[in-house]
Amino acid sequence: MQYIYGTFIDGWYNLRFFLISYFQDSEKRLRQIPNNIYILNHVINDDLEVDQKMQKLKSLFEGTIWFSYRSKIPQLQYSTLTSDTGWGCMLRVGQMALCQQIKYYYNLSSSQELTELIQQFADNDEEELSKFMNRNDGDQTIQYKSPFSIQKIVVQTKLELQKSPGEWYKPNDILFVLKYLFRYSQYQKHLRMHINHENAFILSDVISLMFNKNGGDEEWLKEQVLKGQNDEFGVSIFILTRIGLETCNPEYLKVLNDIMTYPQFQGILGGFPNKALYILGRVGNYYIYLDPHYVQNAQNYQEMENDRSSYTCQSIQLIDSAQLDPSMAISFCVKNALDLLDLWRRLKQTKSENGESFFMALTETHVYYQLAQSYYCVSDEDDFVTILH
Repeated sequence: MQYIYGTFIDGWYNLRFFLISYFQDSEKRLRQIPNNIYILNHVINDDLEVDQKMQKLKSLFEGTIWFSYRSKIPQLQYSTLTSDTGWGCMLRVGQMALCQQIKYYYNLSSSQELTELIQQFADNDEEELSKFMNRNDGDQTIQYKSPFSIQKIVVQTKLELQKSPGEWYKPNDILFVLKYLFRYSQYQKHLRMHINHENAFILSDVISLMFNKNGGDEEWLKEQVLKGQNDEFGVSIFILTRIGLETCNPEYLKVLNDIMTYPQFQGILGGFPNKALYILGRVGNYYIYLDPHYVQNAQNYQEMENDRSSYTCQSIQLIDSAQLDPSMAISFCVKNALDLLDLWRRLKQTKSENGESFFMALTETHVYYQLAQSYYCVSDEDDFVTILH
């Protein structure tokens, strides 16, 4: 009976996915919008022929790795579940966001490189799970073939957050767990993860990770750029924020639209109310997104060697920015000191142009941030990060 019910629910989600794609007819709408298209760190200029614009957009969209609901997963720990249908969409959005950051930072493009990257997120890693659960947590040399599998995510989420499989994840939940698991990935060698839970971009925090030192300000960063430093780490940055109460503030959306044009922009963990999406970019007032609400069969590490077609989505979908849930996590990736300095200057310029509508606290150090806290009215994370499932 449970199998029949699960099959029915999976079929309903897939039917709804196709109906949204059919009635939305995003390609027709995209052809009619006379604007530049911004997707991740790319710009598709409006002066191109329409067919050229669409061809470039499809190439970039389909080149972004897609994680969706999966069924026939080996039974998840602490539950009887064998699927994340109906509850795992923010988990999948988090996987997409981290996967994209890794792909961008390491410039992964060959078939073998992409297969190895996707295998880090395998949905069936029974061979490794017992080793993970019995690991020595202090051993920093451990690496797993699939550190970001749903099995490891639910185990660590239960241990750290007391959240069981079947419960919905907040953006900060999945980012917290992915950051922990990142230490076990081969990709942590040159890349670091930074998450700010307080709606703030604090330059010294990113500098600390990039240069493995205690803080620094804009002047110090300029000096490193002039010296031609080349031993720094890349940093994957996630800023948890809220750009309205029940709906998005139109003035804040203007700021968000500007941020999405930055070359360091790597997407948004956000979506509709109660429906998580990975937002890749925008055209006019429409946001382009990958939707995880489609059910496919789980694959193990070996199966991915032969077929990774299910990690490519060909259905471009759009959301009107006015429909966006105001709670989100904005992501950037900076590859070096020059990249970080450029991002910092762009944020300062956007703040200067928008004044109080700039919704993010922007400070060089924690000292300045403490002074600014009362102005930005930042409360604890549960006040500004809603549940998206």
